[in-house]
This record gives sequence, structure tokens and C-alpha cells, in this order.
Amino acid sequence: MTGATGLIGVHAAARLVARGHAVRALVRDAGKLARVLEPFPGATAGVEPYVGDVTDAGSIERALVGCEGVLHCAGVFSHDLSVAARLRRVNVEGTRNVLGAATRLVVGPIVHVSSLLALRLPPPGPMQRATDPVARPRAMYAATKALAERIARELEAGGAPVAIVYPSSTHGPFDPTLGSGPEFIANMLRSGRVLVTEGGLSYTDVRDLAALLAALFAPGVRPRRWLAPASFVTHERSHALLCGLTGRDLAAIRLPGWGLRLLGRAGDLRQRILRRPTLLTSEAALVLTRSRPVDDREARKILGADPLPIERSLRDLLAWMHRAGVLEERHVGRLAHR
Repeated sequence: MTGATGLIGVHAAARLVARGHAVRALVRDAGKLARVLEPFPGATAGVEPYVGDVTDAGSIERALVGCEGVLHCAGVFSHDLSVAARLRRVNVEGTRNVLGAATRLVVGPIVHVSSLLALRLPPPGPMQRATDPVARPRAMYAATKALAERIARELEAGGAPVAIVYPSSTHGPFDPTLGSGPEFIANMLRSGRVLVTEGGLSYTDVRDLAALLAALFAPGVRPRRWLAPASFVTHERSHALLCGLTGRDLAAIRLPGWGLRLLGRAGDLRQRILRRPTLLTSEAALVLTRSRPVDDREARKILGADPLPIERSLRDLLAWMHRAGVLEERHVGRLAHR
């Protein structure tokens, strides 16, 4: 597997080991892999580090020797335009290298972790579906995910046993990188202000996602596209949940959807002129205001369960961020004493 030192990858690696698999992880830093696996009992012994890089086709082919399946989780996220070339190398060419080598050298399942950002937004229907067309985004990161998605779908169309998984905004405890979704929540708690606008977001707990990824390597599971288990939460309810979980009276910053999207376009312009990253881009504003619930029925069916309740998922995330020093006691309120 690739990407084992990230949030999705480390949880997936631990879950695969728990299900009896031996995992070989293609990593650039074996020491980092050992550190991120520490919170998962027994996982370190079941994961073999193999030093290489998804941008190095030779190291991928050598790592695949003896493997019966591939899980591709590796990816780079950034708003910084100065790293655009690196994003393309890792997210696009890295996907081409990994999936291409896997289709030649592996006879078992090949699972590619994509993103909802690779699909058209807003979707053609009332729900986001795995059959939705690939997006043509202008934003740097989303554009690389869409290009990687096209590579996976081309291989799929050619008969390769490629399964594609689309996580929603993913969060959970033991996050080695603290991605944009958890950082968005943390920033609201630090400021004491919660954005409330039209629409809502779909949230995937990384533990549900890891369970799905591991289940796709069970005998008899046919390759297909899967929307990861998710809970759709309106921004109004997110505000209520954060207030209730922490016991804090968080202010609601209310903005109409059109106003937020206008600010996002202004953020794009500022980013292009100043060449500095900005958090509120037109892409981010579109996701915040135009997202739809996801059709995750097939994922729930294979898991035989609904995803973790959003209340528990957020509670566990905030409690972990406090324990990890990401948030202070005054930010998480009553959760600091549980």
C-alpha cells in the first residue's frame, strides 16, 4: 500500500493487519511509519516498510514483488501554488505509476482512494453518486485529483480490477497530518466562531473508511466504485453539535451562500496576485455551500452497519485533538474532563 503515514493510510494499514493481512508499505521514511503506527496495538509487527516513492516507477515495481493486492492512498494536499508541480507529480503521475504497475504485476484487488473533489459539484442529482461524471476543476488540488480519477477510470474501463473509493471530508483520532477538514473545525473552536451558511458537508469517520477499505480485499468482493460511509450535516447542525459537545456558547457567523462564494473568488484572485496560500478559495466555498448527501448504500451494505454517529465521531476527534495538544482545554470545554 501507499500513503501509510497519512490519516487514511495508517488507519487502513492497522485495519488490514487486524483482519489478518500482511502489509507492505511503500514509504519514504520507515522511522515515520513506525511512529504513526504506535497508537495501533499489533500493527507495527504486521506492516513491513519498503523505502521508495510513488514518483519512482522502479521502486514501485520492486515493492510489488510477492504482493496479492494494492491499496493506493498516497497523495499531497496544499493550497500553496508554489508546490503545484509536486502535487502533479505525486497525485497524478504517482497514481499513473502505482495503478499502472499494479495492473501489470498484481492479480488481486487494486483499490484507489479518490476524493469527492474529483466528481462534479454540484452533482447532477440530489445525491452525490459514484457514477457521477468526473469534474473539470480549476483549483490546483482538485484538478490533480480529477486527473488521477481519469487514470483510474481508464484502467477500469480497460478491464483492470480497479476499485475506486470516494471519501467525504475525512477526520478521526491519531491523525499524523491534521488535514484541512479537522483544521477547519479546530480553527472555529479556537476563534469561538462557527460558519453557518447554506447547505452542509458530508463527513467520513476514518475508522469507517478503514473498515471499508479492508473489506474490499475480502474474497469474492467485485471491483466497483464506492462512496465511503458518510453523515451529511448542515452547517446549522454543525454549530449546534460543537456547542453541545463542548458546552461553549460559540458564535454563529451567518453568511449567505452567494456571499461566501464571492469571497472565495476574491481569495483566488488574492492567491494569484500575492502567490500566497489562502484557506477560502472558490473551490472551498463551492464545497461548503453546494455539497449534497452521498449515496453510500453499497458501502453500508458491505460493512453491515451504519457509519459511526456524527456526535460520537466529532466527540472522539475533539477529545483526541485536545490530548494531542492541537486544541487547549478552553477550546474543547467539557470534553477536556471526560
